[in-house]
Amino acid sequence: MTTTDPWPAILIGVGIAVAACLWTLFRRGSIADRARADQQLLDELASPGDEPPVD
Repeated sequence: MTTTDPWPAILIGVGIAVAACLWTLFRRGSIADRARADQQLLDELASPGDEPPVD
C-alpha cells in the first residue's frame, strides 16, 4: 500500500483560502472600496484653512 504526501493538498487548500480572502476584500463594493470612498469624501470636505501652520 502506498501512502500519499499531504503537502500538495495542504498547499492547494491554503492557496484557495488566501485567494478567497483577497477576493472578498478587493471585490467591488468591498471594504477597500468603501475606505477609498471615505477618504475621497474627507479630502473633499477638508479646506485649506484646516491645515496646521508649517514651521
